[in-house]
Parts: sequence; C-alpha cells; structure tokens
Amino acid sequence: MDIVQQDLPEQHHTNALVLEFLLQAGNFVALMPPPNTTVSNDGERFLDFVMQLDKPVEVILDVGAHILELDNLGVAKAWLRKSSLHKEAAIYCNDNDQLCVVDRFGRSELLLTSSFVSRLDVCVVYLDEAHTRGIDLKLPPLCRAAVTLGPRVTNDRLKQACMRLRKLGKGQNVTFCVPDDIQSQIGERGQLVQEQPINVQDVLFWVITETFAEVRRNMSLWAVQNTNYSIQQMKWEKNARDGRHTLTKEAAEEFLEPEARDSSYRYGPKPDKKSPLAILESRKELRFREIAQKCKAFGMIEFQSRKLNEEQERELSPEVDVDAERVVQRALPATPADHKLHDDVVKFVDEGVVDLKSKAYGPVFETLRNTSAGEVFDVSQLKNQYLLATTDFAQTVKNPCKGSLADSFQRSVQWILTIRNRVGNNVEYMLIVSPFEAQELLPHVSVSQTATLHLYRPRYNVTYRDMSKLDFCTIPSRHTAPVVPEDLATQLNIFAGQLYFSSYQDYVGACKFLGLSCVPITNEMRKRGWKVASDGFIERDDQGKPGGQQSRVRSSPVNFLKVLLSVVRRNGEDISKTHLGGLLDHNLLGPADFEQ
Repeated sequence: MDIVQQDLPEQHHTNALVLEFLLQAGNFVALMPPPNTTVSNDGERFLDFVMQLDKPVEVILDVGAHILELDNLGVAKAWLRKSSLHKEAAIYCNDNDQLCVVDRFGRSELLLTSSFVSRLDVCVVYLDEAHTRGIDLKLPPLCRAAVTLGPRVTNDRLKQACMRLRKLGKGQNVTFCVPDDIQSQIGERGQLVQEQPINVQDVLFWVITETFAEVRRNMSLWAVQNTNYSIQQMKWEKNARDGRHTLTKEAAEEFLEPEARDSSYRYGPKPDKKSPLAILESRKELRFREIAQKCKAFGMIEFQSRKLNEEQERELSPEVDVDAERVVQRALPATPADHKLHDDVVKFVDEGVVDLKSKAYGPVFETLRNTSAGEVFDVSQLKNQYLLATTDFAQTVKNPCKGSLADSFQRSVQWILTIRNRVGNNVEYMLIVSPFEAQELLPHVSVSQTATLHLYRPRYNVTYRDMSKLDFCTIPSRHTAPVVPEDLATQLNIFAGQLYFSSYQDYVGACKFLGLSCVPITNEMRKRGWKVASDGFIERDDQGKPGGQQSRVRSSPVNFLKVLLSVVRRNGEDISKTHLGGLLDHNLLGPADFEQ
C-alpha cells in the first residue's frame, strides 16, 4: 500500500515490446498430439515432437514444465542423441544452477571452461522451467526456440523465458508448443469455433487471462499479509514512549499469532458472522478500508483461510523431522551355481526333439516349488508339458534354499526358445533358458530349421508393449510371425509376473486358467450349483467341478499368486492397482478397464 509505481513516460514504449516481437510473422504455434502409450515417457515424446517440427529448433524453453520424467542432463543427452550430427553438444543447467555442456561421448563439463563457449552454433540448448529466467546465453543470431505452455503460465514468466533470445524479433524466433489440455483452454478463453486453428494471438490472449487469474488468486494472500502488517505496526507504535520503543514480555506476546485453529474456534458458536472484508470495511482506520477496496477492485469478495499460501519457518519436533527410509532386507550372499549346457537342450534346438523325461528341463511352475509362494500351494496343479524351463535357468545357487531365501534367487524370464508344429506356425513348445544358455546356443539357433530364440519381458507397466506374441527380436528371422496359443501365452505371462492384460479376452483367459470367476454369480447360477469363494475361486461349477471346466486347478491359487507377483517377482511392491492385483482382489474387470 505504501509503494507507488513510477510509470515514466520515456519508458512507455517498453510496456508491450516483447509482445510486439512475439506477434511478428516468424513465430508459430505447434499443437502437440494427445498422449499415447507408444513412448515410455513425456520427455521422449516431446523431443520426438520437436524433431518433427517444420522449422528446426535449437533451443527448448520448458516454461510449462512439460518434461518431468527426465532430469536436465537426461534431457540434454536424449535430445543430442536425436539431433543431427551437425550438433556436437547440448547445454543444460546442473543441480548447482551452473551452465554445463555434454558432448556425444557423454562427457560433461562447465560451459565457461569448455571449447563450446564460443561455438554455440553447434550446440542445442535445454532450459528447464526454473532456469528460463536469469540465464544469459549468446545464442546464434539465427535460431529458433520451442517454448512449452502449461497450467498457470503467466505473462511475465512467458516473456522472461522468450527473452533468453536476446535478438528476439531480429532473426531469432519462437514456436509455442501447446499440449492437448492447454489447447482446450485456449479455445474456451478465445471462444474459438471447432477446427479453428490456434495462432500466436490466441496464445498471448490465454497467457494474459492466466495472469489475471493469478493476480486474483494472490489477492487473498496480499490482503491477509497487509492486514497482519498493519495490525502489528499499530501494536508497535502503541509501545513507543518519547520516540523510543520498549517491548515488555506482555507486549511481545501480543505479536504472536495462533499456529492453528483450535476446536473451540472450529466448532464453537460464532457470535460475529461478518466476513473478513466486511470487518475491514467497518474499521475506522483508513488503511483497512483501502485494503478492502483494493480487493473488491480485483473482483475478490471473500477470503477465508488465515494462512493461505504463506511460507513460514517453524521448528519441528525431532521425531517428526526424520525422513522415513524404506529398508529392504536382502538374503545373505550365496555361491552361484556353475552354468551347464545340457545335451538335451542342444537337441531341442538342432532337431526339435522334446524329451519330457529329461533332467535338463521341466514344467515352469515346478521351479517355484521351493519359494515362499510354493509353500502355500501345490504347483503341480499348474503343470503344463508344453511350457518348460531349463535346469540352468531354475538353479542359480549351488546350495538350493527354501522359503523366503529362495525368493531372492529367482531368475527373471528373458530368453525363450520355441518349436512350431510341422503343419502351421503355431508354437507347440516353449523352453525358457538362462542368458548363459541363450549365448551358448546362439550359433545353433542361427542355423536351426526347427527352433527360434525370442527376447521377452513381462509387462510390469501399463505403457509397456505386450511381448507374449514373441514377435520381438527373433533369432533367426522367420518369414512369418509365430502364432502363440492363448493358453500358452497366459501361463507364460503369469509365471513371469506380468501385471497388466492387453485385452478383456486375455483377462478372461487368465481367469479360466486359474479357476477364478470373471463374472458376477447370479441367483440362477447358484440354483444350478455354482459356488464361488470370497477370493473369486470357483469352488464348484454347475457340474460340481472345482475351478470350472477349463481349469486343472483344484484349490484357490490366489495367495500363491499374490506372493509370486508381489514378493518373488517385485520384491514386495504393492500390485493392488494393477490388472492382476484387481483380479486377485476379486475386483471384476470389464472391457472398459483395458486398452483399446
């Protein structure tokens, strides 16, 4: 209230100078497509979008904080990797707010001490949101920056970021990258009709309206702080004697403010129901009435929270000021088992011969018998002679252990050998092998007419692609892709610890294999003899068979699978929010719960 802005006439022309530069013809708007699942994170997706722009971009100004998954160095390396070979390095700000440069060999150093300080024309530049203000770089006279937009981007923040281009409007230009959610906001604020293109004027209009909204949001904070200051100033002046201020203990306690609202304030009777603004207007001091008038001028008619967004420093209790750290209890070191390539495994590749009595391999779920999951379930119920695992894959340590100790030494599924039937392309046998066996068998597989080696990874994240079709990295390359039977793919995914289904059909197939109900049990079904346990296991169908007609499971596998997926495969991580977690919690899923 005591500060008066001096708007000097000789500086009037600078008020909208940056906006004038941004409205020039060389600046454009690029609309970003909606997010998709083909790219692992937003950072990679945005860099791919920038590389596809019609006008090449040498600078990224992330005003909207669009890239969150990667740190600054990670963004710089990823962008440099995607850039043309003409660009030799990438500039970024490190955690100490220092400008650094990283070259194509991954070597990072301070920009000021590097050879690139005078060769910015061979560098790309990435500035995150926190460093789009206050950084001064002598960029090439002809360059273009990609400027991201995001929620609550104000006029000052946008102009400060664009002014990193010191010659903006004189050879240097910008391209505004507008995310999908901001596009709809710009259309609503500018009252654009559908399919009407968004231009620079629309972007600036939206930014100015965001600035107005930000000012309104901050008026409550301004009013509270101004009121508190005025009250404390009056208390301070009250303690003045002969031009000197003396502060007694009682007077000092008057300056204390309540840390929080107590129960009597929250739930007790409120004799004075006037709003804070009404109370300010009713006070005789002119300063308080001016505060209320200022709030009304900005369209704020009420504020409730006393503290609002104030930042305060407080002393925390020692027991509260301790960050909890997750402690992972790991198994004691064990002696690794010696690798061995069995002759029957070589015969599987060279001749396509499967000896079900061989000690070189066996049913995959039998490898889990000694784990903590195998202790609560008879894994022989899941036995399948067409889905096998080698002994070298199963035995990772010399002295086999049991229970929770064995959980720590389970190998993840990565390499799979397949044999197709002689009539078509259907996969008849799957053999999971260890990385050692995959390496040793590579010369045999490369010339084999019967066996194929596949790279596999379970789908731990919803954004991962489903690799159970075994069409990724096949050795040798075949003219036709393999056809994996649904039951084999389902069992492979469950054994490997996959957490997400690709379709509703996959979900139904998993339920049928495990003997779990995938539909609600109606009264009509109960009358016909159906009985389903609380965990979803079919205790009896209409013909009296446990698990249903298409399952060999005789007892509930739910606890077994929870331990397998959460403890053995994911080191104790929570899986309740995944498809498999919902299945094991007996949450019935529908087609809408899966990707289309």
